Amino acid sequence: MEEILQSVVNSMEVYRATYPDDALIVVADKEKIIGYLPGKTIRFNISVGDLWEDIPYYQETSIYKSLISGKHLREEHDSKAFGVPYVSSSSPIFNEEGNVVGSITGIVSNKQLDTLRTTAKELAAATEEVSATSEQITAATNEIATEAQILSGLSEEVTQKINEISSILSFIRNVASQSNLLALNAMIEAARVGDQGKGFAVVAKEMRKMADSSRQSSEDIEDQLKQIVSVVTKMSSAIQGISERIEKHSDGTQELNAAFTQIASTTEALALVS
Repeated sequence: MEEILQSVVNSMEVYRATYPDDALIVVADKEKIIGYLPGKTIRFNISVGDLWEDIPYYQETSIYKSLISGKHLREEHDSKAFGVPYVSSSSPIFNEEGNVVGSITGIVSNKQLDTLRTTAKELAAATEEVSATSEQITAATNEIATEAQILSGLSEEVTQKINEISSILSFIRNVASQSNLLALNAMIEAARVGDQGKGFAVVAKEMRKMADSSRQSSEDIEDQLKQIVSVVTKMSSAIQGISERIEKHSDGTQELNAAFTQIASTTEALALVS
């Protein structure tokens, strides 16, 4: 083993101490593993003396790539080769002639970062779904608010029509009152003229009955209209209350949408960082 490689192997503990997290250190020459220092929690199924061709997926490792390219490499790897996802940082080792004779690699587990990345993606998807649902709720709320306004307008229109009908009924009562008065005068006049006024008296009597009937009917109709007005007024008040609650709900939904937007932005930033 070249002296520079032995020096690096002897320094693995020092090199590992430079890592803030638990790290695994591997030193290799162009044929085999010559130094292996497992971490407390991260370990690979390799040993000193293992030949490159006996290591699974060895050509895909940054250790081997650094040996071949003579460059510093930092890569992320999945769990395919060694059973755990990891991040490796490999640097070539040069002899006095400037030739690559080996490489040293520090490896840390990528499990937490991988979990964080997966969680960030799941959170982003969930946030997007909830945000879409919230937008649907907002749209539905706006539609309900519009329908409530239309219904309120119809209530006002019904009230206006009832007032118009009341004016007509008032006119009918006045006509009935005048007709009743005319019929009474006609009966008095018929009685005054004696037998010649009997036929006219019968007509006047029927006119008086019709006037009384018209007056009574108009009063009945007006009573019913008053009841309708009372119901419409209560309905209008209920609609107004619903509209106020819808407005508050709409404000709350908008605040919720803003919160979801902030969560989505934070999640996206988290995914980029991870």
